[in-house]
Amino acid sequence: VDLFREWDDDRTGNIEKKEFRKAMKALGLQVSRQQLDELFDSWDADKSGMLQIREFEKLLKRRADPGSLVTKTASAKSPKSPKPPVSPTSPAAASNKNEPRRP
Repeated sequence: VDLFREWDDDRTGNIEKKEFRKAMKALGLQVSRQQLDELFDSWDADKSGMLQIREFEKLLKRRADPGSLVTKTASAKSPKSPKPPVSPTSPAAASNKNEPRRP
């Protein structure tokens, strides 16, 4: 509840998108504006364009891990990155040298 009030710059009892973006940046979250807006929209249960304290409290009670709040939304929209190639001198490559090749 204190966090909500801190983010509510204009003291309306709601958090608007601009306040949300500012708060996320203050927390050190480095994502695009679009990703922040998508996250906000996913948290805005009644699609009013504002987060009410009830929505915020429900969200926090539902999800014990704050990282999951970002990860779920951000990863749903971003493509998976390919695995980096294994260097022939890397420990992973060395461990595979003695294994027989499989077709």
